[in-house]
Amino acid sequence: MRLSTTIQITDSELDYEHLIQHQGEFDAQQDHDVIVDLSRVNRITTSAFAQLICLRNSFAHAGHKLIIAGLQGQPQALYDMLKLRCLAMSS
Repeated sequence: MRLSTTIQITDSELDYEHLIQHQGEFDAQQDHDVIVDLSRVNRITTSAFAQLICLRNSFAHAGHKLIIAGLQGQPQALYDMLKLRCLAMSS
């Protein structure tokens, strides 16, 4: 059985700098799959998505998954436009 943890991002606008503020939460979960709940995020930048890809790669290297959940509005549209299939999504 794989353990998973959910990290809720409560920033309404998420950019690289705001995401880095959560780095300690991600680092503490390197031995679990992590679901990143972005349901409260209204706007996200491409640099935040780039950092999520870096985090996903680090989790994959450790044999775990980073899964994005709760995308809606502009974050969902940007995800679709950038065709970020490398970031697994949970519906």
